Amino acid sequence: MRRFSSLLLGVSLVLGSTHAFALQQPDGVTIPVGTSLQNLFNSRGETIDALADAATTPETFIPSCSLTFEVILRNAGYNNSFGWYNVTGQKPTTNQLYEFLSCNDDVGTVKVLDIKNDPRWTGGEVAFYQAAGTGCPTANANENIFYSEQAYNPDSGANPYVHLLTYNSTTTPQAFYFGWEDLLTGNDNDFDDLVTFVTGITCSGGGEPCDTGLSGVCAQGLLQCQSGVLTCVPTVQPGAEACDGFDNDCNDQIDEGPVCPDGEICDQGNCVPECDSGEFACPSGKVCSDEGYCIDADCVDVVCETGEKCVEGDCLGPCENVVCPFGQVCQLGVCLDPCAPITCDAGQICEAGVCVDKCPC
Repeated sequence: MRRFSSLLLGVSLVLGSTHAFALQQPDGVTIPVGTSLQNLFNSRGETIDALADAATTPETFIPSCSLTFEVILRNAGYNNSFGWYNVTGQKPTTNQLYEFLSCNDDVGTVKVLDIKNDPRWTGGEVAFYQAAGTGCPTANANENIFYSEQAYNPDSGANPYVHLLTYNSTTTPQAFYFGWEDLLTGNDNDFDDLVTFVTGITCSGGGEPCDTGLSGVCAQGLLQCQSGVLTCVPTVQPGAEACDGFDNDCNDQIDEGPVCPDGEICDQGNCVPECDSGEFACPSGKVCSDEGYCIDADCVDVVCETGEKCVEGDCLGPCENVVCPFGQVCQLGVCLDPCAPITCDAGQICEAGVCVDKCPC
């Protein structure tokens, strides 16, 4: 059921053939139907493909300090309401559904929900629901309630109908579009009956530190939800190599190449003068190697494996027996701040080399 939206969309797109990975309802209908959602994404500068990028997962989410909801489309004949509930592994009862957007919150409404400071939040994952029906439906009214957890929908069955499509924003970090379908068994399947834009939220597991499998400063990342799939995204992209004890260009080599001025060499993350027998002689117990480094006299004829260094005649890992101060990590035998080469986005801080949300609550 449809009515005219108060949001005027000035950009349109004629879709071609159906994408190979487009979602379908149990009756075989490819969703979403029509161009309403695609027009919306285009008008907002998103590079989202309404068919190819549609997802039914994640079904549950982890709230950050505050969530901002914006109503951006209401194309339903019903005046639907929207809310959240705690994920418990069971279908919530009506008194466990907490309305946040009422049927009177029209397009353009922006509300901030602080779940983490809500006494009703139990500390875990949350999910969302839509109450649909005549008049102004609420969770306690005798109306249809559709959930982000599909198994709880009134027309779920063995092969449940889809009532919520989620889209990962391509322009705003930690943001999703929720497109709801409010008719049983899909019916018109346009998923524009109530569309909200939600920021400050990640899918279940999102926002956690992860190992990208890359080298150097590119090794650490954050799990981010992209089209419903958790992906380990590097926190730092490769950059120019520098003499700082880090693998800045992520090629599995540290401080390689001409990273110091003429007459200096990079030694354990610092540019130092080359040693010789004259003005820059080595201290007692060390000798100047052919490469211009001061090394232990016992290490002159010792050849260590890649990634090891000689200490008093023994080959050790560069960070072996090194204890760093709190907040620092050992790189090439030197204690360094892992956040030194990292610049985080506004509203984030670096913790242990990973950018995380700066939480005021």
